[in-house]
Amino acid sequence: MASWAKAGAECVCIDGSIPKLPGYEDFDIPDLIKGQIYVIRDVEASHGTLWLSLEGQPMDDQYEIVHFRPLVAPSQEQDLAHFVPL
Repeated sequence: MASWAKAGAECVCIDGSIPKLPGYEDFDIPDLIKGQIYVIRDVEASHGTLWLSLEGQPMDDQYEIVHFRPLVAPSQEQDLAHFVPL
């Protein structure tokens, strides 16, 4: 499991396009908004990948983890900058 993907963690959507999976074409799954910050409600492993359910989204909707990255707080970003080669 991705170490950052835990219930309560904040993540940012990097790809809001959600493909309709076979067998789910008739389901009305809300699109995500690229750049929007979401809070993870739950994480499940299925079909060889991780799926996130998000606060503020319908309970049954799950989104593949590839659409998200962990939210990095400004202080973390500044801390990490010390380790980036100049």
